[in-house]
Amino acid sequence: MKRLSVFLISVILMISAVSCSESGENNTDISESVSESESTTQHPKRISSSPINPDIIGTWFGETNGYIFQEDRKVSLYMDFSSTLHFEENGSFMMQDKEITSENISYDGSVISVMYNVEVSDGMDIYEVVHLERTGEPNTESMDGEYTLTSGAYLKIISEFFGMNPEKANIKADIDGEKMYITVVDYCDYETLGNSLELFSEDMQYIDETASAVKYTFEIDGDTLTLTYQTGEQEILKRQEEKVNE
Repeated sequence: MKRLSVFLISVILMISAVSCSESGENNTDISESVSESESTTQHPKRISSSPINPDIIGTWFGETNGYIFQEDRKVSLYMDFSSTLHFEENGSFMMQDKEITSENISYDGSVISVMYNVEVSDGMDIYEVVHLERTGEPNTESMDGEYTLTSGAYLKIISEFFGMNPEKANIKADIDGEKMYITVVDYCDYETLGNSLELFSEDMQYIDETASAVKYTFEIDGDTLTLTYQTGEQEILKRQEEKVNE
């Protein structure tokens, strides 16, 4: 796998490209449009055991994506999908520049379901784009809040892009007005040793068959985290007290 930030940005761009491709002209079904750039590979299970530098624990965010380094040695991936997927003030759902109007969206205060009509050769086909279940108390006045993405085409797209089984993936969506943030919960494990950082899981795609992790060096200066990939490419993130939408 390339540095993880490139992978995170690429999933946002892939979602955008899939959204833009939807029209009656090519009859593409986004439920089948999963990237094949990363094949699924199972690695031997590696256990995170070295001491963790406590300074790295927390939420760090760049321009469109970030990481939540947790005390339990897990890393959750945090992405701003707002430019690609979000709800409008009028209740419609936007996939890039394609609008799904409110009559195709149901919301009962707890569950959001977005349906999409696709023109096929023998008529129209309809499928669920996202099925979101609120994690907190019901709220019939607003869609804002945290949800679990439990089914729908985009659960399949996002989970399979990251090499995960959609039935086992834990993907959260935070809705805040016309903003939408996606969190892939407990995506991988991590270790720190000195100024080195390694991210690993059984499902991640490494740079070659002999690698056992995605490797960085890191430097923390106040509220700035600089990750330097093994090729020398850098990623600069800012510490967040909470996720950026909170």
